[in-house]
Amino acid sequence: MLRSYTLTNRRLFIRKITSLCVGTLLFIPLVYYKWETPAYVYAGALLLLHLVFLWLYFSRTPWRQLLQHRAGFTLRSAAVLFCIYLLSLIKFGGSPGIVVMKVLFAFAIHVGILLGLMAVKREPEAAAAKTRPGVIQ
Repeated sequence: MLRSYTLTNRRLFIRKITSLCVGTLLFIPLVYYKWETPAYVYAGALLLLHLVFLWLYFSRTPWRQLLQHRAGFTLRSAAVLFCIYLLSLIKFGGSPGIVVMKVLFAFAIHVGILLGLMAVKREPEAAAAKTRPGVIQ
């Protein structure tokens, strides 16, 4: 049987993905011109961008709902750590085309992290009907 998953808040997920996309687009020229940029400006912009990404991940995340199932939460945490490990392997250098390709790969990993924090298993209809208040069986 295939398990079905749904997003906890579709509108919030779309807003987070849009913000992540804008941040990623800002990252491309930052990486491309890093040798012409003073080190403190480059490091500050990189730090600010990653703080924004962390805020995107953890703001309005349904922690209570995610922590209900300990095994699932442990698996999510391991998946997020694996994604962070994958991000650490990416070296942003080379021609503009290579940089864009690597940034898009990093964007896909970031989307995976967001999915890991915002997707929940959908209850089967029969079980959901039992838990809904006001439903008479």
